[in-house]
Amino acid sequence: LGGDLRVDAEAQVGDDVAATILARASSPDIGFVVLGTHARTGLARAFRGSVAEAVARRCPTPVLVVPARDRAAAGAG
Repeated sequence: LGGDLRVDAEAQVGDDVAATILARASSPDIGFVVLGTHARTGLARAFRGSVAEAVARRCPTPVLVVPARDRAAAGAG
């Protein structure tokens, strides 16, 4: 990767989480987005949607989606 790798973490406030992430990811200084998932499936995902999926589908930069280790770790158990 070389010695020029810089990692920044950022917190922002917004009503639509996916739209907030996508707006920030559109900035020219963003080269990569990493998101965690809650590993929801079935009805929970259908009703709540998937922020990670929405971002991964529409993001102008590469996206790495990291799944929860297991459902209990994700708070779904």
